[in-house]
Amino acid sequence: MPDLDSIFTELFETYHRSLINFCISQGVRADNAEDITSEAFARALAKPDQFLALEPKQQRAWLYSAVAYIMKENNAKTHPVTFSEIENIENYITDNDDLQHFISEGDFDEYAKQVYDELSTDNDRELFKSIFDQKIDYEVLSKKFNVTPGNTRVMVSRLRKKLRVIVNKLLNN
Repeated sequence: MPDLDSIFTELFETYHRSLINFCISQGVRADNAEDITSEAFARALAKPDQFLALEPKQQRAWLYSAVAYIMKENNAKTHPVTFSEIENIENYITDNDDLQHFISEGDFDEYAKQVYDELSTDNDRELFKSIFDQKIDYEVLSKKFNVTPGNTRVMVSRLRKKLRVIVNKLLNN
């Protein structure tokens, strides 16, 4: 039976070039594509029992998925995404004068308090305060809540769904 190094060397020789080409086709520079591909193989090598138990087509799919995930991770590190998914609101509130006008007009504070009170868990309230009080991106939130940026995106997405329900309820009363 071949040893682990020879198995991974063969896999590397088989898929290395096509994985790099895949990265390049996604807009990654060639030198970064090399690093991403190497990282994917390193991750496979870190769990050899699980990886080698897969069929060859599954191994190939796993490697492509790992490369895609690493590209996504790298993109998230270099391009932090702010909370708001509505670009106009983000652009609107970046100017303090506009923000002050928005806050001072109408019942903004009262609606924010009602939304906050409607949140059912302390974690949701803390996340809402973090986002509402400061314009925080996913990377900062992930550190604050001690979760991965991907899990932070899930937390924020779930909070958005809850906020939509709460806001619709408040506006329809």
